[in-house]
Amino acid sequence: PPHLRPGDSLVTQCSYDSTTRTEVTRFGEGTMDEMCFTFIMYYPLVSKFDICSTNKGRANTTAICTDSKTLSSLRADG
Repeated sequence: PPHLRPGDSLVTQCSYDSTTRTEVTRFGEGTMDEMCFTFIMYYPLVSKFDICSTNKGRANTTAICTDSKTLSSLRADG
């Protein structure tokens, strides 16, 4: 398995190909929508672990963070 060192980051990305669709493909939970989920498991327990997931740069920006301070810093960045 890969080894992560202090300061390392994990980045996931999804790519969609809807070139054969005749209608606009939207992100959502419907069967005709596009969706992307990534699950990463780690061991051993890290007592001070912060995660922040963003969809920054898109029209509908979403951020999910385990720490309100991190979320606040994203808001400050605009």
